[in-house]
Amino acid sequence: MNLKQAATWLLAAAATFSGPALAQDIAPLRTAEAATALAAAQWIELEPGLQVKRASAGAGAMITALRIDQDRFRMALAVQDNPDGQSADGFAQDAGAVLAVNGGFFGEKADGKELYSVGLLRIGGKTRSANWKTTGGYLIFAKDELGIEPASPEPPAGTPDLLQSKPLMIEPGGKWAMNTNQVPARPRTAVCTLRDDSTAIVLVISGAGLTLYETGWLMRQKQEGGHFGCDAALALDGGGSTQLWVKDRDELAVEGETAVHNALVVIRR
Repeated sequence: MNLKQAATWLLAAAATFSGPALAQDIAPLRTAEAATALAAAQWIELEPGLQVKRASAGAGAMITALRIDQDRFRMALAVQDNPDGQSADGFAQDAGAVLAVNGGFFGEKADGKELYSVGLLRIGGKTRSANWKTTGGYLIFAKDELGIEPASPEPPAGTPDLLQSKPLMIEPGGKWAMNTNQVPARPRTAVCTLRDDSTAIVLVISGAGLTLYETGWLMRQKQEGGHFGCDAALALDGGGSTQLWVKDRDELAVEGETAVHNALVVIRR
């Protein structure tokens, strides 16, 4: 997401997070439609430990979900080699990954040039950008499993690789963390961890997209009107940054509108 896109998103987000509260027990209509479509779709194995499910959310939105067994795959953070950014396929090929999606937010020093990270980014133990003390959450790239934690004035210590993004949709323990629905429907990217499981879900919504609130609700438990049953879920950058590459599966690709600063990659163990 470039600076102009980010400014538009931040203005909309400010309205979203300061707007009136919504009913917390009723799934949004488009989320309900998407959950129904996903329930009718089957998980398809791409290779052992990696599955995909696709469904139309209606109104021109397409949902692609990747289910990842972290006993078989390691999830990692990749940062641009080119100062003007890279695409998901470039990150994946550099890392020897089987799939990649866009990562966190970024700015640019010129029009589409010299991208830099926004929100805390730590890789190889080196901090690249400043922490948002009270906004969003952290993706923590541990050796064994990906973790998600809420943002804090003092970010987790002892973690060599960490990415901050927003909003935090579901707090650890399955606690719903959103309360308004005013941001427009856009392409979305999100990641979640499941309760008492080594499985992670990467979700990409392309085409007309969904709102952040609708996307977050989709990550909830089925009995709450969601589908994926996440213990914790975090949105990554979205809009024109949304992109997906899966090895040898061109039909699953989602082309981004812009190069991005960093990416989430999935690598065989």
